Amino acid sequence: MMGRLAFIGLGLYDLRDISIGALDYLKRASFVFMEDYTSVLPGFNVLKLQEKIGKNIVLLSRKDLEDDFGRKLWDSSKRGDIALICIGDPFIATTHITLRLEAIKRNLEVIVYPSPSIINGVTASTGLHIYKLSRPVTLTFIEEKYGYYPLTAYYVLQENLQRGLHTLFLLDIRKDENRFMTVNEAISVLLKLEEKVNEGVIDVDKTIGIGVARSTAPDEKIFAGYLEELLDYDFGLPPHVLIIPGLLHETEKEALNILCRIDKKKLDCWNKRVQELLSKVR
Repeated sequence: MMGRLAFIGLGLYDLRDISIGALDYLKRASFVFMEDYTSVLPGFNVLKLQEKIGKNIVLLSRKDLEDDFGRKLWDSSKRGDIALICIGDPFIATTHITLRLEAIKRNLEVIVYPSPSIINGVTASTGLHIYKLSRPVTLTFIEEKYGYYPLTAYYVLQENLQRGLHTLFLLDIRKDENRFMTVNEAISVLLKLEEKVNEGVIDVDKTIGIGVARSTAPDEKIFAGYLEELLDYDFGLPPHVLIIPGLLHETEKEALNILCRIDKKKLDCWNKRVQELLSKVR
C-alpha cells in the first residue's frame, strides 16, 4: 500500500512559522526530506528541527527533484508516509507543483501544510496592498559570455507599470555556486537591461525601488528610495527581494514613509511618472 506525501512549508524565519499540524505529521512520518536550494531561510538550522521531530532529515538537491524527478520520494513512499519540507510556502516553486501532480498520478494521498511566502512577507514589511502586486518575476544574473540577458524581467516590469501595478523581483539564488543576488546587484542588472532595450522604463535617479532583506525576520532590513540611493545601501545577508512600485495609494505612501523612511515628496513624484505611463497606454 502506498503511503502519503505531505508538502510542508517552513515560512520565512527559523521555525517560527511552521504549523502545529505540520510538526505532528513530521513526528509520525516514516521519511522526512527537505529541499533548500530554491531559497534561504534566515536563522534556520536543520539540526534544531531534527531534534524537535526526533528523526533524521534527508536533504535533497536540485538534481534529486528535477533531473531525477523525485525518485527518492517515490521509492520511500512504498515503505511509509513521507514529507517534503520547503522554505516559505511549498507551492511558490513550480517544481513542487509538478511533484504534487506526479504524486497524485502515482495514487499517493497528498497533504499540504502551507506557510507564509515572500508575498505575505513583503506586504507585511512594506505596507503595500497585496491586490496591487502583479506578476512577480525572477531576476537572474546576466551571463555576458553566453549573451544571456534576463529580458523577460524588463518587459514584465514595463507591463506592470503600464497597468499601475507593483513588481516584485525574486532575486537569483545559486546555492551550489554560493551566489545570492543582492538588491544592489539586482539594480545593476536592471540598469544594464535598460541600456540594452532602451525603452525608458528605468531611470537610476527617477525610478523608486524598495529593497527588502530577510523579510519579517528580527534583523529585517527595508529601505526605499531612488535606485541610485539603493545602489550603495548595505542590506546585509540574503535573501533579498526588490520591488518597483506602481501607482501608490495614499495609505501605501504613508506606510512606505513610516516603514521604509522615504520622503512622501519622492513618492508623489513617482506617482506622477506612473500616471504619465498610464495615460499613454489608455
